[in-house]
Amino acid sequence: TGSAGAQVGKNLTGIVHKAVLTRQLLARTAEMTQATEALMKDLQGAERFRAKAEDLRAYLADYGDQQFHEWVEEVKTALLDEDQGLQLTGKLMVINQEDSSLVVNFSDRLVQFLREVRQLSAVGYTIPADIAKEAEVANVFYVQAVALRQVTNTFNKLDTEV
Repeated sequence: TGSAGAQVGKNLTGIVHKAVLTRQLLARTAEMTQATEALMKDLQGAERFRAKAEDLRAYLADYGDQQFHEWVEEVKTALLDEDQGLQLTGKLMVINQEDSSLVVNFSDRLVQFLREVRQLSAVGYTIPADIAKEAEVANVFYVQAVALRQVTNTFNKLDTEV
């Protein structure tokens, strides 16, 4: 889907944002239903309210699961496609031939992938084992890449000043 990769919310893609938002809405719906149970149990429309709330929860759960499964498929495809930036192969640091500066090769898409895994896990989705394993490896490289970026920035700054 074209809009699936668009950034929304807190640097999340559209699909992940929808899945996270759906889980949050599910929690709010459950809270509201529970809070109104005691208040409305004697009222005439209480059973209808309960049924509507349950329909909404079922719809939200189904929609959220669809979004999550779509994300899983996109990630599995991206992990196989070198052009999508989720590959953990190649050199982590190279020298730019044009200006002899050091460059750290850690894609922004990998950072986004790590953020998505963290967010989806936090709201209760079970990340498939193969994706979780890739996220673990990417996280190790991410920590190293951040440290290397700091070093290369210092080196490149010193190089231009000298």
